[in-house]
Amino acid sequence: MYNENEINQIHELYKIEYGSQAWYYTASDTPKFYENKTYSPAFIKRGSLNKTTNLESMDLEITVAINEPILTYVNSLPIGKMIVTIGNLNNDNAYLETYKGIVTNITLQDSNLAIVLLSDTIETTTKLPRYSITPACNNYLFDARCGLNINQYKRTRTIKSISHDGLTLTFQISTEESFKDGYCQYNNEIRLITGCTSTSISINEPFLDIQSGSLVDCIPGCNKSYEMCRDKYRNTNNFFGFRFVPRKNPVMMGFV
Repeated sequence: MYNENEINQIHELYKIEYGSQAWYYTASDTPKFYENKTYSPAFIKRGSLNKTTNLESMDLEITVAINEPILTYVNSLPIGKMIVTIGNLNNDNAYLETYKGIVTNITLQDSNLAIVLLSDTIETTTKLPRYSITPACNNYLFDARCGLNINQYKRTRTIKSISHDGLTLTFQISTEESFKDGYCQYNNEIRLITGCTSTSISINEPFLDIQSGSLVDCIPGCNKSYEMCRDKYRNTNNFFGFRFVPRKNPVMMGFV
């Protein structure tokens, strides 16, 4: 247990990671410095930490100001994991990690605050069934089981123009390319591609800072069907769906 004097010397640090990006915040009123990183003051309020010695996973709720990490996660819907590491730093620069969790849900409380639900990363050690009996492929595009190399399908394009609302990016796309249901990336920001023509793409949310002449990486998507695996990616050797499983119960509906 800490006494009152020791508590006043402890500063709580928050490291937020999403893909290759990282943000650093502190619940203290002044910036804190640790391992060459600056932890900026921010409004953060969290629930209690009650770790046990039984290696039980623990969920945690924190309330935060709506800032760039939250916007990035919500805008990407999300594509990857957002990891939050919480630790204590004392005035002697001694650091103790107290919690590490994966964001499972974000709820906007009002125009300024969001509720973030975290699940302890110990849950990632739980072995879950990998596959389900479904006509759709069980693999994820470009994962190890899919086997395709993302760099062979990623295309970098120069933006010619941007619509007034920022949701349509115009550039030349060859006739054989389609990025619909994929995503695009600019300056570590990720946006889902909701539509694609031969001259433009539509995205789910505007990029925060982009202009004509900027370079954008576009990555195609996959609807996990056998037909797309065969026709678009020519990767049926790695298709892991059960094509002939009836989509309707044959006992109730007959074979269709």
